Amino acid sequence: STSVRFPVAAQEKYVIHLNEKYKQWEEHETRWEEYMLDDAEMILFAYGSVARIVKAAVMQLRQEGYKVGLFRPITLFPFPEKQIKALDLTNVKKTLCVEMAIPGQFVEDVERCLAGRIKVDFYGRGGGVVVEPDEVVKQVRQMMEG
Repeated sequence: STSVRFPVAAQEKYVIHLNEKYKQWEEHETRWEEYMLDDAEMILFAYGSVARIVKAAVMQLRQEGYKVGLFRPITLFPFPEKQIKALDLTNVKKTLCVEMAIPGQFVEDVERCLAGRIKVDFYGRGGGVVVEPDEVVKQVRQMMEG
């Protein structure tokens, strides 16, 4: 039997080749940013335009004395899975994934990577509504004080 592209034996060889290529990409092409995580008691996860909004919220929250940091994937493929798994959660009390999506999609990847080590809360806006820094600030205040 044949696939659209190759006979079955050749297809398997091709898939093995792609798997090796993906491993190389994970090793050399994964990009991410860790912002103010060294002493963070709360980690916010966001990517894309939402990450810029969340970074502004982190700066404001830091000025208010909250120990908050941001983990921002720059590449979603390859996803920075190893880097999220390696996060030091010793002092972290809360996490929040912020997205412009309902239901969240990125949050599922973060939860998978953290593998139950800590609860991942979600804050999302949908239907084209843009998340505002003040909303994130308010959400973090409620979570850290509640």
